[in-house]
Amino acid sequence: MGLVIFYNTAFSTSEDITDVKSTFLINAGKELFFSKELSYDSQVACSSCHIPEKGFQDGYERALIRGKVLSRNTLSILNVNRYLNYFWDGRAVSLEKQIEGPLFQKIEIGSSKEIINKLVFSNTLLFNAFNLSKAENTQAFVISALKAYCIDVSTKTTRYNQFLDGNISFTNQELSGMELFFGKANCSNCHSLPNFTDGKFHKVNKYRRKIILQSPGNSTNVSDLKLGYDYGRGNVENGRDALFAFRTPSLFNVSITSPYMHDGSHRTLDEVIDYYNRGGDIKTGPLYRLGLTNKEKKQIISFLLTLSDSNYIKSQ
Repeated sequence: MGLVIFYNTAFSTSEDITDVKSTFLINAGKELFFSKELSYDSQVACSSCHIPEKGFQDGYERALIRGKVLSRNTLSILNVNRYLNYFWDGRAVSLEKQIEGPLFQKIEIGSSKEIINKLVFSNTLLFNAFNLSKAENTQAFVISALKAYCIDVSTKTTRYNQFLDGNISFTNQELSGMELFFGKANCSNCHSLPNFTDGKFHKVNKYRRKIILQSPGNSTNVSDLKLGYDYGRGNVENGRDALFAFRTPSLFNVSITSPYMHDGSHRTLDEVIDYYNRGGDIKTGPLYRLGLTNKEKKQIISFLLTLSDSNYIKSQ
């Protein structure tokens, strides 16, 4: 097969070209992910809320952008390729749609076609990757590049995966925790295999408190802020069952993505286990007391720790 020349680089096969395109796209996505120039005021990047050292979360109860507290806890982007829907309420049904949300909402990044064009055409790495991608336009390129980067940073190695592959053995504590997770504690009813989430929406007996809701549309005016309830899935679809129901998050990397729940109300895994053990805050929902002992709670946490990627733990 003859050589194909592209950007002064020689490739012997079409597979080589595909690999280089993928690498260019991932590198471009990384450049965009950390670039504040993507925002309307050059103050916010994707990485402002999705911090690698925090497991691509931010450590706040609810997202904090430009001094404003948003409605919900920031979800980690690790393993986003394993989800069937996105956001706590599942309003996006593809990763592309999820990226479009914060990218163009002014209260978050607030980018635009003009901003994207200026950035792509002034940055050599982005410009070369855009040309190589053959994307329809710069906006489509940016979304596809961010998607490629988000998928690339997914969890690759956990003790749990190594255990399944037969490469390591669990401790007695971890084995007991796994048995409880899939048994008495009933965690796997919602955090089911293979991704430790069923992708569905559940009410988990939380107290319903009014919060400052995120401004609608692209408004950033203080006058547009209002107190109200976060109805979760109820903001997306009709029906009593959808009210106050939130998507089950994956438990991969759960040890490094605190705080927990859609409102960030629990800062530690101990608090989360205690919450479910007592059947939640209110007694009108589906949860019930689990009757776990202190020893059993520690065993479950030991198992949960095996679901984290050691590469991210070491980077902290």
